[in-house]
Order: sequence, then structure tokens, then C-alpha cells
Amino acid sequence: MKRPKKALKRRHAGRPAASETDAHKELILDVATQVFLDKGFSAASMAEIAERAGASKGTLYALYPSKMELFIGLFRRRLAARISSSDREKMVLPDRPIEESLELIGMKFLSWVGSEEGSRWQRLVMSESERFPELGRLFWDSGPGIGARNLIQYLDAAAEKGFIEIRNAEEAANHFLGITLGVFYLRNSFGLPPIVTGDAQTRAWVRGAVAVYLDGYRTKLPTRSSKKRSVDGLSSRKGL
Repeated sequence: MKRPKKALKRRHAGRPAASETDAHKELILDVATQVFLDKGFSAASMAEIAERAGASKGTLYALYPSKMELFIGLFRRRLAARISSSDREKMVLPDRPIEESLELIGMKFLSWVGSEEGSRWQRLVMSESERFPELGRLFWDSGPGIGARNLIQYLDAAAEKGFIEIRNAEEAANHFLGITLGVFYLRNSFGLPPIVTGDAQTRAWVRGAVAVYLDGYRTKLPTRSSKKRSVDGLSSRKGL
């Protein structure tokens, strides 16, 4: 059994310093991530996680009183990282053309959904969600849900600027995610490989999805012929 390079050791007696506790948590969470992904939530044991992290079970249980608390800790760490990332995205998106913004959003989603780690997390949560329904909510709230909320806010702003016409931003966001990600989630649920791999293929897929999406939602500017028909119709109604 492979141990991490640095085991948890108390440098002095008494209560550990805050930095030492943080280091303990990070190492335990790193080890727990691999154990959960390798064995699943049900088969993973706190004893194995403690051993592989080089920690005592007392230290582990002091930080995380139960396996569920430890699992929640993993998602909280992911949530903090995703919130930080999403704040940076919000600063960049408003200054970009809508095609580039949607492509960036789509690539961000697919970089996780199409990755090996992302696929393993999805399969883990799906396999355990019937026995532990809260896992699905934790998974959604710590990643995809944040991206979906940011997308809704972006589409609302784009509609206010007249770039797109939408009746409901949440519905429009779901349509975008369905076009961009739907087949990836479907194939992953059956354990099948993604339909595209690599940055170039993924970007081409996202560009195609954005083009289809905007074909339905982009604000339609009136053409010269439609303007003429509108004027002719108005003139005939007035009897001119």
C-alpha cells in the first residue's frame, strides 16, 4: 500500500497550530479523494484513509467525525475552489463577444465533464445516490450548480444588452447545457468514452453547440425585405 510522501506528525505536544491543522486536512482530503474514487463511498473505510495519510484514527475523527463528514469536506474544498474560479470568470465574460463567452463557458464545463477525474466522480455519485441521496446535491452544489447559476446570470445580462432574446434565463441555460453537455453525461452514465477527446476536438464541438444555440436565441435583426413587407402592410391597413 502506497503512503503519501509526507505523513502527519505532531511537531509538539498540545494543540497543533492552525497551519499544521490545515496541512493535516489537505493531506487527508487528498488521500480520501483517491480512496473514494478507487473504492466508492460504501467500500471506503476511515481506517484505510487514516493509514494511507499517515495519521492516527484519533486525528482523522477529530477533524471529520464520520465518513459522510469527510466526504462533505471534499466537496466543500471543491466548492471553495469553484467559487474562486467563477468570480474570475465573471470579471472576464462581460467584455467578450457572446460567441466567445459561451465558448469559454462550454469549455469550462467540458473540461470537467470530459476529464477522467470528472467522469469518475460522476459515476461514483450516481452509483451511491440511491443509498445516499445527499451526495447528488453535494456534487451539484460544489461544481455544476455554480456554473449553471453563473450561466443564468450571464444570459440575463446578455438579454438586457439585446444580444439574445429569452423568455426565461434558467430555461435558456438548461437548453445550452443540454446541447453542449447532454450526450457526454449520457455516455458517461453507461461507462462509455466521450465522443470527442483533446482540446482541439472539444473546442470544435463547443463551437458547433454555440452556433446551434445562438441560431435559436440570438436577437434577429430585421432584413430589408422584412422591413419592406412591414411598411407595405402598414400602408395597406391605412388605405394609403
